[in-house]
Amino acid sequence: MPPIWTRRHRHHALTSQQPPASDVVDLEEQIQATCKATSTGAVKNLKAACRDLEILRHYYTALRRYNGKALPSREAHIQQQHLSQAQEGVLLEYIEFLGNTGHPLCKQTVAPYIYNLCSKYPSEKWIRCFLKRNEAQIAARWSSTLDPMRAQALNFPVV
Repeated sequence: MPPIWTRRHRHHALTSQQPPASDVVDLEEQIQATCKATSTGAVKNLKAACRDLEILRHYYTALRRYNGKALPSREAHIQQQHLSQAQEGVLLEYIEFLGNTGHPLCKQTVAPYIYNLCSKYPSEKWIRCFLKRNEAQIAARWSSTLDPMRAQALNFPVV
């Protein structure tokens, strides 16, 4: 008898099949490399370049990109983004600044700052994706208590 899958199991099974964000970036670089190799004449044709880089299943994407009919997804959907790249950079710097000054933001308190920048409230998914895109600079963490030994060391008359 097969196992019974609940919604939670199905959700985890579906999300585990999605490629990580780093794989998507690597694929984008590989597609650009195939187009460049084809245009410079380093390889016989685009299909051979895709075969060499082992991305043959993405041949039609590379072909459309080579012919100028398709853009990378980040560039193709730029008009649908809440914030421009410059605005995201400013927001990221401000979040880092507040975190360094001891006033970290949670996901709910980031939303009004985004509203001030673009006059739209972001969804929870947008905030999660924003954190995922910028996980090298910021991360959502639970706060932890101060270690008692560190609290003893923080003696204002001594400091």
